[in-house]
Amino acid sequence: MKHLFTINELSVFRFVWAALRKRDVYVLSVEAMFPPLQGVLQRIGGWAVKTKRAEEVMTHCPDLHHVRDFSVTIMIYDIFGETEAWQNRYFHFEDADRKIPNYARAYKLATCNYMAEKQLQILLLEQATKVFTGSKMKVYGVQQDTLGMFEAYFGKPFKGAGSPWRVANSVLNAGLSFLFTAYTLIWVVAKTRLFPEESGKVFLLADFIGNPKDLVMLKELAAGASLIIMPRGIKHYPQDVKDRLERHKTCSMKDGVFGFREGWQAIKTVLSDGLRLYCAIRRCPPALFYQVAALPYRRILQRAVLNRYRPEYFWGRDPYNPEHIIRTQELGRVGAKHQGILHGFGGLTDLYPMFRYITYDRLYVFGNAIYEKIFKDTWAPEMEVVPAGSYGVSREVFRRLMDRPRDLKDIVVFTSYLALFENETAIDIVRALGQAFPERTVRLQIRATLRDKYGSKRFVEKCTAGLDNVIYTTDDLFDLIGVSGYAFSDPSTVIMESIQFGAKAFMIDALPGHKKSLFRDYPHLAVASPEEAVSRIRDLESGALFYADIAGSDLVAKPDRPIVDIYRQGMGLPVADAACPGEGTN
Repeated sequence: MKHLFTINELSVFRFVWAALRKRDVYVLSVEAMFPPLQGVLQRIGGWAVKTKRAEEVMTHCPDLHHVRDFSVTIMIYDIFGETEAWQNRYFHFEDADRKIPNYARAYKLATCNYMAEKQLQILLLEQATKVFTGSKMKVYGVQQDTLGMFEAYFGKPFKGAGSPWRVANSVLNAGLSFLFTAYTLIWVVAKTRLFPEESGKVFLLADFIGNPKDLVMLKELAAGASLIIMPRGIKHYPQDVKDRLERHKTCSMKDGVFGFREGWQAIKTVLSDGLRLYCAIRRCPPALFYQVAALPYRRILQRAVLNRYRPEYFWGRDPYNPEHIIRTQELGRVGAKHQGILHGFGGLTDLYPMFRYITYDRLYVFGNAIYEKIFKDTWAPEMEVVPAGSYGVSREVFRRLMDRPRDLKDIVVFTSYLALFENETAIDIVRALGQAFPERTVRLQIRATLRDKYGSKRFVEKCTAGLDNVIYTTDDLFDLIGVSGYAFSDPSTVIMESIQFGAKAFMIDALPGHKKSLFRDYPHLAVASPEEAVSRIRDLESGALFYADIAGSDLVAKPDRPIVDIYRQGMGLPVADAACPGEGTN
């Protein structure tokens, strides 16, 4: 008998007992019902695996090792897209707008993120039924919503799930609701002052997640006006980022204050919102309720900090986080505008769950297709969506790329997971390009975080062996676009960035099991074989194809000025650069 465990608070004792008896025990996943206990449960599971009292199911599922090595590749299976309708029904999304209107979209996004964590679990369950064929198998601790997603995706119920001890969700959630409400009330009282300190009007209050490029951009946006940066997760920043951050005025999310009147209003909000949320979703899984029950606390944090710092604009960097939706509402209360970016869109699937529900006043995206073809039905209808191109291009790099020659012939291949997994089709494509165009340089670049992995090293060796014109490079993305006429990439934001600056780009469509991609909506943009890759270049150069007919103008914007100036325009500021001539030509 094979005993598979999803380790949670109700199954952990049975797991430990089974592990001590060494009874063919396997760890399927660790999924705390009370999220603060996740680390404890993971250590228990780790102990059992380390002492060889249990094994991880993943070790027996080689077809899914790519998810273990590069977690985002789970998106190729389009699990969220194929189960969304079931999810919406299961979690009663149709009732949320009526019962909790101020929290409905945030609740939906929190639910999408919660269910996204279960995608690997259902794949492992399906693989386990094949791997352990011939053996009896029993599964413990798997939640009902996981089993529901399994059935919605695979079209069949999962058989063999044990019945763990259960406690009514409404009872557990009552305790969570009480704890969050009590903690938030205590926080409000502690932050209420008879004469609260106020910092006056601030032009720009900015979310900061540690990207040093943001500091350059924020300085330009502030343009001498008042700027306050609000860093998140600062203890994880590299020291050089911490040093640069010290040159700016910063604040914490918990730096807010209330006057007596505002404090009293906050107390009423906490009590009413906490009660309303509990009544509306008290039967949902505790791990999800924990995330949603925290939203009134998040609201009060936002309200307090906005009470102290009165911004005209807030720059947000968290479209994946339900908190950004609450922040937009609180900024609206004080007459401030919330702007943010969707800085990447990789094409591994269409419906990325973390981006399903977004609410800003203005959101900058690569191109209009992302909105019109995918997210229009769930993004806030009042939000202004602005196609603006690549976020990562500085003013100086933009000018240089706009001056690049338009008749370049060299080829660049950008890879990440295709290199890590030593994808044979990708190797054949790189080699075919080198052999078909021996007079041109084919540059091969691998994502920086993967360059030292053994799979990536072997990938480079196989691509370059015997071909002098195929060279491996660690040059910067935009430097490579600047010297290349053609670009090939696995599903990645790089495709859109290459197109924006004049390279004729294509997606290497070679990931096994890859179900859906926006890039496939454009004829000839995806290449699945060496022959197709070579023929695209030959057809373009012979006039049999025109690239303007391949990559639609809606895929990526081609603005005539640096993106920071587009942001400045959105904040009512004058632009620093005149329009660059020649933009948009291929």
